[in-house]
Amino acid sequence: MRGGSTESFDAVAEALGLTPTQLFEELHSGKTLSEIAEAQGVDLTAIEDVMKTSRTEAMKDRIAQAVEDGTMTQEQADWLLLGIEKGWTSGGRSFGFDFGGRDHGRGMKGMRGMPFGDTEQTPSTSVPGTES
Repeated sequence: MRGGSTESFDAVAEALGLTPTQLFEELHSGKTLSEIAEAQGVDLTAIEDVMKTSRTEAMKDRIAQAVEDGTMTQEQADWLLLGIEKGWTSGGRSFGFDFGGRDHGRGMKGMRGMPFGDTEQTPSTSVPGTES
């Protein structure tokens, strides 16, 4: 559950029929999420779906906040939201930059296949709607 939010953790705990504290204690004792799900009689696929949904919602919330804060245009947000909708986001991970627009050097690997020019984009390639 690396890199997740407290909301994601809480959603997983709920799906497992545990409190967040109970889930933390189980994980801290050395059990894997798979072992906990099995002990709780919950299919691991259901837990994976909860995690994916939670990550997707968190991404959408961060995008909306960036537009509200003025660090991203609505055009950029729409482009990213299309990527989320179409599943072009590399499993719901970051797009290679935070939503404030600062580059982290990982590029746009998750956006391959997007219908915006070169599909092998690099960190120096601007997002549609921005000026370099």
